[in-house]
Amino acid sequence: MFRNRYISFNKQRNYIRQRYVFNASSQFSTKEKYTEVDGDDNMSTTSNNGFIQMDIYNDEKINEKLSKKNSEVTSEENSETTSDDEDEVTSEDLETASDDEDKTTSEEDPDENEVTNEEDFDDEINVDKSFSTEQMPRNFGDFAPYFSNITEFLLATRAYDELVDIIHHPQFRSEDVIPNSRRFRKYRQRLPLFPIKSRRVHISDKKTPSTSKKIGRAYSLSISDIICQILNNPSLFNKMYFGPGQEVANNKELWHGNIWKELSRFGQSSIIIANVTYYSGDFVIYKESNERRFGRVLAIIQQDNRLKIKIQRILRYEELPKNLQSNSRKERSREGEVWFFDREMDNAIAIVELQAIVKLVLISILYDNVSNGHSIKIREILYKYNDHWKLRDVKYSYQHPSEFAQLEEPVTNRPVYKLFIDLYYDDFGTFCNVYHSLGGVYIQVRNMPFYERRYLKNHFVLGFVPFGSSFDEFIKPFIAEMKVLEKGKIMNIQGKKCLVIASLGDITSDLVQGNDLAGVKRHGANRGCHTCNATKDSLTSDVDLQLISRYHQQSDKQFEEICAVLTLSECKNLATEYGLHLQPPILSQLQWERHLQSPQDAYHATAGKVLRFLKITIDALLPEGKSKFIITWKNFEYPRTWHKLPNPISHINSFMMSDCLRLAMVIPFILNRFLKPQHFKQSEIEKFQMRMDVSRSNLAIKL
Repeated sequence: MFRNRYISFNKQRNYIRQRYVFNASSQFSTKEKYTEVDGDDNMSTTSNNGFIQMDIYNDEKINEKLSKKNSEVTSEENSETTSDDEDEVTSEDLETASDDEDKTTSEEDPDENEVTNEEDFDDEINVDKSFSTEQMPRNFGDFAPYFSNITEFLLATRAYDELVDIIHHPQFRSEDVIPNSRRFRKYRQRLPLFPIKSRRVHISDKKTPSTSKKIGRAYSLSISDIICQILNNPSLFNKMYFGPGQEVANNKELWHGNIWKELSRFGQSSIIIANVTYYSGDFVIYKESNERRFGRVLAIIQQDNRLKIKIQRILRYEELPKNLQSNSRKERSREGEVWFFDREMDNAIAIVELQAIVKLVLISILYDNVSNGHSIKIREILYKYNDHWKLRDVKYSYQHPSEFAQLEEPVTNRPVYKLFIDLYYDDFGTFCNVYHSLGGVYIQVRNMPFYERRYLKNHFVLGFVPFGSSFDEFIKPFIAEMKVLEKGKIMNIQGKKCLVIASLGDITSDLVQGNDLAGVKRHGANRGCHTCNATKDSLTSDVDLQLISRYHQQSDKQFEEICAVLTLSECKNLATEYGLHLQPPILSQLQWERHLQSPQDAYHATAGKVLRFLKITIDALLPEGKSKFIITWKNFEYPRTWHKLPNPISHINSFMMSDCLRLAMVIPFILNRFLKPQHFKQSEIEKFQMRMDVSRSNLAIKL
């Protein structure tokens, strides 16, 4: 890269600022001249008329002129750096900078054949960071502590393309302009910048050229630094929400949803009623319509600025539908068995006042049909499928967060802030004509309201997974920090020592990466959905989703079975049967429900189905029909804001997802303008007639 921008002219590797262009039109032919730069930075000019090569560094006059010019440039730079300004870069700063450069140089990537310890990969180094407190200038005024005047503030925090706005500012003063770029970099270091950390990672030789090194470097930011910076930003902190989940008519914010309400790591985990502490997930007896009933505390919520209890109803034998009141269930009810009422059913959830809670009660949930001695137990759930009441085993249900992500309530007098961290991961190509992808990993703090989260400035980059490396290796520092934050970490927030608890919320990614992060095989597998166990043959069938959904507790047991198998072939066969990876996903080390807290990528799934629909429609046309389609498509009136779509007949495989969705919106109108039965293949017409149960082909086309 540097060889193209800077051409050296002596052995000391002094570089001039632009390419040297000399006039040689009188000596060389004008036909097919080109310039070459060899490995020693020698530039030669060659033509196709047989003229000899000329090395410009053998010309003493040219060398003398370039040396003179370089000395003038050097003297000008030296004169700039010797000013007596208070912000001048001193010799101590330069020595410190050179020491840092030496340290960075000494930590070069090892050769691919070098043997390194695995412990070395966990070592992180700071490759860039802001000034420490001792190095910060002692400024006072409107722009303290980072800057002394508005000119320094604007130049250090705004892009160069806004220079015109800076110059025309009424408080702009030309004497405050920075005379050289080195001092400008010192101003940038005054900002509260995130330290950039570097660590070594393995590079797969299957994804990179054969000449690539097997060890590379991954650069990332610290989640603790990001959280500390956000909470110390008054413009963000004052808009963030910390408190119990809110019950509202229309859900708009995250704290209106069930994850925030029920997970004690985000909402309120406990409440004291009549000197008794009730936790989210406890079983209680409560009053409803002057009757005592069993229930489970799903969440402690806030409704109309008052704390209330959200309860899932539990049914007795007498409350079951008549067709399900068998003799065996009646006998079990006498032994203390009750039944869950599926929370998705109407009237399954009750919101009661605090005084409606009577007392705690011990009830055991028999996920594995093993009773622990409690007199009251639950083994089945009442739900409705296809308008029929049914009972399913309790193992086919999502556990309450208190069962897999319990939080020990900290005993402290310090302020406690609970953060909901969303993780985003997506591979994107860095070049338009070569597949050289980077894995972008960034986060959002969902305590911010929606109107703040939509801004790009409130998306915080963790780093990029290097091409050829793996997400699992890159994300290790993040997981190590999150384990500490899940238990609570003391931070200096707004000048006070506070306890910060941060937990992983949702993980959003594309279809492929979403399955990888959930530990499920990709969509080409027989069971390639990370939400359910539906097979390829049953994707379009009317299946009971409650019975085939993936549940966290079941996946844990399946992973244990896979890891317990002795041979690799049996291990792979069992993983294929379950549709899982050979090992649990790395994010399972955190308090996270892999199937419930990894939403589906609806956009890519919809666009993929639309693309399949377009291909089937086009393949069903005869050549005459395709010609008519193209003519009508070219003359169709598209919105002016749409870019030109590629030819859907010849370039359907190169369609972007947005192209597929746009064509799907207009294709019914295009087909309506020209489509006739003779434009379709006869076999497709017969399929239409059979599916639509019509005898006339023209009616099938209209349908």
